[in-house]
Amino acid sequence: MKIVHGNLYVHRTNIDELLVSDRNIVDQARALLPEMYEWNMLKVAKDKDKISFMYYPNFYENPHPALYQYANVELATGKIRYGSESKNPVILHRKETFVSKSDLNYKKFEALTDQEVEAGLYQKNLLSHIGRKNFWDALLIDKGLKIEDHVLLKI
Repeated sequence: MKIVHGNLYVHRTNIDELLVSDRNIVDQARALLPEMYEWNMLKVAKDKDKISFMYYPNFYENPHPALYQYANVELATGKIRYGSESKNPVILHRKETFVSKSDLNYKKFEALTDQEVEAGLYQKNLLSHIGRKNFWDALLIDKGLKIEDHVLLKI
C-alpha cells in the first residue's frame, strides 16, 4: 500500500491488506460498478468519501504502466465518473509499494526502484513531474537511460 497526499493506493491483489473498514467501503463502491468493469488498482480518498478503480494494462510486465481507464465512485451519492487517459497518461512508479511483500514480483519491482533512486530519477524537483509518461520518457532519454525487463540500463 502506498499513501500519496493522504490517499491510499493498492493493487487489486493486495486488498486483503486493507483495514476491514476500508475493505467495507471498497466493497460498497465496487457494488455500484458494472460487473465486468476492468480495474487492477484502487485509490481510497483520504476522507474515505471516494473510491477510484483504475486500470493499468500490463501492470506486471510494464515497469511503469500507464493509466488506461478509471471510475471514481462517490460513496455518499453513488455517482460514478468514468474517464480515460491517452495522450500523456499517468504512470506508476515504486510498484513494490502497491503489492504485498509476498508477491513474486516484489523484489524485481523494488530493485528497479532502487536503481532509479540511485540514478537520481526521484529527486525532489522531479517528483511532481515524473508521474506523467511524456516527462518520464524525456527524463530517461535526457539521462541516457532505458528500462528493459525492470532493469535500468545506460543507453
